[in-house]
Amino acid sequence: MEKNNSKIIFIDFDDVLFHSAQFIQDEKNIFWKYGISETLFRKYYYQYVKDDEKGKVRRYDLDKQIQGIKKELDIDEGKLKKELIKLLSDTSRYIFEDGLLFVKKFQQQALYVVSFSQTDFQRKKIKNSGL
Repeated sequence: MEKNNSKIIFIDFDDVLFHSAQFIQDEKNIFWKYGISETLFRKYYYQYVKDDEKGKVRRYDLDKQIQGIKKELDIDEGKLKKELIKLLSDTSRYIFEDGLLFVKKFQQQALYVVSFSQTDFQRKKIKNSGL
């Protein structure tokens, strides 16, 4: 695929440019501060939504995860969300160094960062990464 004689490159955000495993671990650490176990964290981590083409797909939605946990555990939702929003406010430290070097090699109009998720959480994670 070419555009103005230059190649167009699509690159995935999570696990290619972004160290998702470390980010999720830091996110878990915040949940654990509020007494939320690994089991409860994982139970509500993904929500399964209907997709006409693929049947059900899983997506991460922070608000829905917290709502699910609240059904089972009395938590201070306000304080928890405040810490998670702070984590999300600067995600640049999770960008792989070699991913950043790769992105810098290409003209901005020729490189597209893609993500499967379409949640506000994911948009903020990408926007606040500095890419």
